[in-house]
Amino acid sequence: MLLIVTKTINVILRKLLKLTYRVQLKLQWSGQRCPDWYDHLIDQYVWSTSHWVERGVFNNFFVQMNARVLELCCGDGFYTSRFYAERAESIVAVDHNSTAIRHAKKYYRRSNIEFRCLDILLNFPKGSYQNIICDSALDYIPKDALEPLIVNIRLALGSKGLFSGSTVINQSDPSSLFHKERAFFGSAEDLKQFLEKFFKNVVVLTTRFPNRENLYFVASQKPITTLNKGLFV
Repeated sequence: MLLIVTKTINVILRKLLKLTYRVQLKLQWSGQRCPDWYDHLIDQYVWSTSHWVERGVFNNFFVQMNARVLELCCGDGFYTSRFYAERAESIVAVDHNSTAIRHAKKYYRRSNIEFRCLDILLNFPKGSYQNIICDSALDYIPKDALEPLIVNIRLALGSKGLFSGSTVINQSDPSSLFHKERAFFGSAEDLKQFLEKFFKNVVVLTTRFPNRENLYFVASQKPITTLNKGLFV
């Protein structure tokens, strides 16, 4: 009897959450000024698609056990806590948005995660890391700042670390201000060629959905198949 009651309550709560997260999505993202970070529980309760899960699964293939991890542009902290923290020894997760970091500290706090508010273009985190992750952020970096950022990433990884993450194929008008000012990757090959300027080994994968194409990348100075046998051949 208790099980039946519990399951009934859960069904009601799921329906309620689906409704309230839809309202949150509309209120936050329908106006002229949208927030620059995203509450990923919206994905869980609103979207009937897998694209939002892919990035966490993909990066977890490369997070080495007991690794020191740096996550750039961590946003709400969802992926930091739900995916990477289980494998990492320690994670420094950074974002320039103080509201996002407060949210992450409140809802995704774990003993091996340190959330920091900072601008990675002005104050790149010091230290060496075995993994650096940057998801859905490269296409928001100004074009003239992207190459210096990748140089800092390469230096922090040394000769054996792994840089992984994702971006989307940008389908904006090439003449638009957004296209001119932001880093733009029109294909998997564009992204691969760019990263190969900094790393000896680069793999880029593409997943396609009706309204978007995701690019997933991993880059390293060491052969990727050597570091992760069985994932790529």
